[in-house]
Amino acid sequence: GEGLNELLSVKLHDGLLTSSRKHERSRKYAVKNTAGDERRVLVEYPLDESWKLLAPQEPTEKTRNLYRFAVDVAPGKTADLVVKEQRTLDEHVQLLDVNDDLISYYVQQGAVSDAVKQALTDLSRRRGAIAELERQKGQLEEQIRVVGEEQARIRENMTRLDRNTELYQRYVKKFAEQEDQVERNREQIAELQRRIDAAQK
Repeated sequence: GEGLNELLSVKLHDGLLTSSRKHERSRKYAVKNTAGDERRVLVEYPLDESWKLLAPQEPTEKTRNLYRFAVDVAPGKTADLVVKEQRTLDEHVQLLDVNDDLISYYVQQGAVSDAVKQALTDLSRRRGAIAELERQKGQLEEQIRVVGEEQARIRENMTRLDRNTELYQRYVKKFAEQEDQVERNREQIAELQRRIDAAQK
C-alpha cells in the first residue's frame, strides 16, 4: 500500500506555489513452498516508469511491462518478497488560491525555506489588508445604496409639494448635500479600488 508521503520543498514562482513531495509504496508477497525440495519462484510485478524501484535493488528480469523477482523457497517454508517503490511529484497551485490554513501548514514545515515562509506570511498579511480595503469599499457602496433609496422617497414627496414651501426648499438642500456625499463616496471608492488593484499586483 501507499507509505511515505513526505514534503521535500516549496517554491514560489510566477504566481504559482509548487510543492514537491516524495511518495513511497510497497507490496508484500508471501511465497509458500509445499513441495519436498527447494523451489525458485518468479513473482511478476507491473512496471510503472513513473516509480523508481527501491527494493529489491534490481529485478531478476525486466520486460517492457513487468519486473520479475526470483524468490528461493525452502521445502515446507514460506518466503517473503517486499517490493518498494518511490516517486517525486510536483503539485502547482495558484498563489491566489492558497488559503490561510495552507499557509499556516507550510510555515510550520521544516522542508520549507525561511525565504518561502517569509513570503507566505507576507502574502497572508497582504491578503488581510486587501480584505480590509474591500470591507471599507463595501461600506461606502452600501451608504450610496441607502442614500439612493432615501432620495427616491424624497423625490416622491417633492412631487406632491409646492415649490415655494419651506419643506420643499429643505428637501432641495438635503438632496444637494446627499449628492455631494455620494460624490465623495464615489471618489473614495475609486481610490480604494486603485489601492486594492495595486495590493493584488
